[in-house]
Amino acid sequence: MDPIPDPRTARAILAAWTHAQRGRLSSLAREHGVAASTVARWCSGATTPSAPSRLLLEQRVGIPRGLWEVPSC
Repeated sequence: MDPIPDPRTARAILAAWTHAQRGRLSSLAREHGVAASTVARWCSGATTPSAPSRLLLEQRVGIPRGLWEVPSC
């Protein structure tokens, strides 16, 4: 089981946002031109979004682009 992500991390903010939006993960994925599974991997920390996607996430969700560079432990 994955540890609970630090709420100050980009992935935790994204996971909380998608949970609060009740399934908006797929619409967010469409906006970014990626599969819903890609957004799910961003939430889990398996991958990080590209620079253009980080900009869109900053505008859409409010996650500062630089926060994706902060390591989570």
